[in-house]
Amino acid sequence: MELTKSNLAALERAAIEALANNWHGHATVPSGSLYPHQWSWDSAFIAFGLQHWAPRRAAAELLSLFGGQWCDGRVPHIVFNPAVRENAYFPGPDFWRSKDGSGRPPVATSGIIQPPVHACAALAVLDHLADGPAFAARIYPLLKSQNDYIARRR
Repeated sequence: MELTKSNLAALERAAIEALANNWHGHATVPSGSLYPHQWSWDSAFIAFGLQHWAPRRAAAELLSLFGGQWCDGRVPHIVFNPAVRENAYFPGPDFWRSKDGSGRPPVATSGIIQPPVHACAALAVLDHLADGPAFAARIYPLLKSQNDYIARRR
């Protein structure tokens, strides 16, 4: 298929539509039926896309993900949406039992992490926000804690 302006415009519209349809008010899910929760890597790459047409939503995406950050700094690969029924995805919150341990996050999450691409996403989003300094002040300590965890534990 030849890449034309028309093809690119159609692809951009389809991408924006997918991101808009999968927005759940606080985060974007990869697939409402298959992956109904927030995924770490997905949120970072979604923020890269959102920065162009919805930078405030991109910032909200990242901050929502970091709402599941553990006290030790880890950012889990899944932050479970409590509005989604327990058996909608396996392995779900009962499998991970993240609320049972010390240093647990304030919401149900998985217990493993993915590589930290979030700082790059936050920097990209920062360049598109009118209130960039406020976002930077909120996200920086979270990113630092995440990267400190990785330096200590990985």
